Amino acid sequence: EDELTRLLDAARRRPLEDAMTIRTGPRKGEVAANVSDERTAKLRRLGQERALIYKTFVLTGLRADELRTLKVADVSFGDVPFIKLQHTNEKSRKGSTIPLRGVLAAALRHWIKGHDRTVTVCNASADILRIIEKTR
Repeated sequence: EDELTRLLDAARRRPLEDAMTIRTGPRKGEVAANVSDERTAKLRRLGQERALIYKTFVLTGLRADELRTLKVADVSFGDVPFIKLQHTNEKSRKGSTIPLRGVLAAALRHWIKGHDRTVTVCNASADILRIIEKTR
């Protein structure tokens, strides 16, 4: 649990810290570069999204392609929250239902609030596994 907490924290911080890290000169390596407020907001949101992606991977066992193709309409927040994998997006091509823990359901509900049901839950890039390795 402690390791997961550290991973999620690093995922949230990494995009902004990366942008603020000075790359050359005598201050190389310092986290002190100026970043505009607009870019800071975008990088914080990116960090939140990455943390949600990692949390979803760990708590559901989804594969990268399954998460990348997951639509808002595939997530249900009824009495027992769950994800409905479409048969076309699942490795076994059977389709399945994955129950969600309360903490993940709450995070997903907050993240997708106000989004159209046809959009993907998150922008999980094709190289998400490489990004995860970099975060560690």
